[in-house]
Amino acid sequence: MTYADLRYSTGSIYRDVFGMKFEGVTSPGFFWANSKLETRNRLTLINQIVRNEGETQEAAARRLGWFKVFDCGNLKFSSKRES
Repeated sequence: MTYADLRYSTGSIYRDVFGMKFEGVTSPGFFWANSKLETRNRLTLINQIVRNEGETQEAAARRLGWFKVFDCGNLKFSSKRES
């Protein structure tokens, strides 16, 4: 299984060059960004945040100036050849 990030690719190289089979589209993912244009992946930031009791991870991130930025999802391809 391999993935083509829809922010940058149509996945045509997997289909046209390698003959891989299109399996579907993933849901959009996200990363975190702040006003200084610093970014963190979705897991790194959450592991660094100390939450107040009863506070969600997203609320804690927002309190500290971080906001979710969503991507476009990915195309999924398998190594099974198209028939």
